[in-house]
This record gives sequence, C-alpha cells and structure tokens, in this order.
Amino acid sequence: MTAAVVRERDLVRLNRCLERLAEPTSVEALRRRAVDAIPVVVSSASTVWNEFDPTPGEMANPVISATTKGMAAGSEQLERAMYDARSMFAAHVDEQPIMRHYLRTGDGRPGAISDFYTEEQFRRTELYRQIYGPLGVDDQIAFQLPSLTRVVAITLHRGWHDFPSRDRLLLNLLRPQLIQALGNARAYERLCRLLAATEQRIERTGEGLLLLDRGGRVEYASANARAILGRWFDGWRHPGLPSRLRARGQIALERPTALPWPLILDRHGRQLAIRRLPTPDDDTVALLIIERDVDGGRTAILSRLGLTPRQSEVLDLAARGDQRGDRGGAPHHCEHCRGPHDPGTSQTRCPEPGCRSQLAPPGTHRTMARRGPVAGGTRDGSRW
Repeated sequence: MTAAVVRERDLVRLNRCLERLAEPTSVEALRRRAVDAIPVVVSSASTVWNEFDPTPGEMANPVISATTKGMAAGSEQLERAMYDARSMFAAHVDEQPIMRHYLRTGDGRPGAISDFYTEEQFRRTELYRQIYGPLGVDDQIAFQLPSLTRVVAITLHRGWHDFPSRDRLLLNLLRPQLIQALGNARAYERLCRLLAATEQRIERTGEGLLLLDRGGRVEYASANARAILGRWFDGWRHPGLPSRLRARGQIALERPTALPWPLILDRHGRQLAIRRLPTPDDDTVALLIIERDVDGGRTAILSRLGLTPRQSEVLDLAARGDQRGDRGGAPHHCEHCRGPHDPGTSQTRCPEPGCRSQLAPPGTHRTMARRGPVAGGTRDGSRW
C-alpha cells in the first residue's frame, strides 16, 4: 500500500466535519449528523451508521446519508431494507469479515471487505447474495466505535477495492473524534434527563428554577420561574434578571453570600421568595423561585394560637404598621370586641351578633395596641 498523501484541502474539510461533530446534541441527532458530515471528508456512494448487538447478532438504528450515488435505492428505502434484513444479517454475520475481525481483536481502525476477500469470494457468500448484492453494495470500508452494549460501525460503500490509503488515514483521524462525540452525546442525554426530572419535581410543587451565569444572564428558566417572575415584574422575559431586582440590588452576583437569603417581597397578600441553592462552583448561581399566599398562611398560624379571624387581622395590621392610606381609609374598630369594619360603610355601631357597641374612630386600635389591655379587662370581663 502506497503512503497516504493528505493535502491542505483535506485538512480544511476534516476541520469542517469536526466542527459539526463537536456541537452538543443527542445520540439520535449525532447519527444523522455523522453520516452527513463524513462524506465531506471521504466521498462514498452511501455512508451508514449501524449498531450491532453481538449477543443476538442483530443490527439496530441504521441511519444512511441523505445523498446516495449508484445505489439500488434512495436513503429512506435503504434504511427500511437494512432494518428488514436484521434477522438475515444475524444469520450470516460470520461472513462479514470486518465485524468478525473487530469482535476477535477489538481493532476498530478502518478496514475494507476487499482486505479479507477477493471479489469472487465475496460474491459467493450468502451475505452478498441476500443483503449486499440487492442493495448495490460492491465493497465497504468500516470502522468501529467502542460501546458498552452495542458495536457502533460506520460504513462507506464504493466499487470493489476503491479505498486508497488517503481515505483510510482520514477516517482513522476522524475515529477518535467520533468516539468523543458519542461520549459527549450520551452525557448530554443524561444531563437532559436529570434536568427534566429536577424540573418536574420542582414544577409539581409550584416552584420555579433559575440558573444565572456570573454576569447575571439567565442560562435556564423553568416554566414556573418564567410565569412567576412574569407576574411580579411586568411580563419579564429573558435574558437578564428583572430590572427591578438589578436596580434595587436584591441579588448581587459579585458577592452572593453577603446578602440575606432568601429574598422576600410582599405584594397584595402574595409573597415572592427567592432562595439560593448550593452549586458545585461559583460560575453558576441557582435560584429557587417560590410564590405563595401570605395572608392566608398568617391567619392560619394565628388561628392555631387561639385568636379569632378578627383578632388575627388586627394583630397583623399592627405588626405591619399598615395605615390603609391607599385603600380608601382605615377601618373602624369596635371599642368592645375590637373588630375592624369596612370604612366605606356608614355604620356607627358594631354589626356583630350580640355586640352593638359604638364603633371607634380610625386608628383607635393602634392606640389600644400600644397601651395594652385594660387592667380590669373590658366591660364583659374579657381581656383583649
């Protein structure tokens, strides 16, 4: 065999192919990408991605390049024919010399059928008569990619003994890059499954997940995170944090541990909580987005302490210092039962059953709250 001569244009094409293979993708997409990119480097009548399971001896997931030259059928018809010939291939796999050589030696470097058979010998095999001949395959060069369960074989088809040393060298240069690309595709799929499971778990609780890079740009936002932040920040969308959060300095990515976590915002009885989640490094910030009904939660807690709903509301208003100035005026409060009532009404006496006392003017509840309970209790003997 003569020495291989690789020209500059070959290296340019090889680099173009490697750029396509380096892009993150799934295994399914990599199969199609590989068979369409390899002919840019080494031309063939057709390029095929096959996966072979040695235990039953069957082929799986055949993918054929979109362009076929001199073949008996187009790529889709060839894929169907190869899929239908799985059991037949298993019956005659021992006549496939490249696969037999790989299973015996583990040497996955490019090799051709014509390296093992003469043309006359190959045409006498049942493998050629039943499968290769009807598909229009005269000769084949193939190389294998190691795999835990199946052997991945990439094959290129041409006329008999038509694979020079240049083609073998270029395919051998491609092989380790394809091995790495296949490993990356499997890792990519694992990450996608992990992210989907994590998102599903978070979304079921009504929470959202946000991932930021060190510049504060959003790398990922779950559906719930987009919906919650959109409600709180005027229809917020990617790629940065909501402007109100950045302007108020709520999240300082430069010194994230210096801020109190979680960050809490209250509005109209709703609460937005942003919690920072631990990450393996400082290049990513993970935030858990939580929205909940605050008033309902406070009332439930206070009711468990023995306070009536009216007393809970009074205590909550006093704790927050709510003047009710933006709600049409402060509520009137009963001097007897301390219950708040709608300031928009003209009532002067408490409408509660069994309590018709005079309603106190607005703000009286704060004065009473500051003074504390009357020493002797109220007129009915109860203590507030």
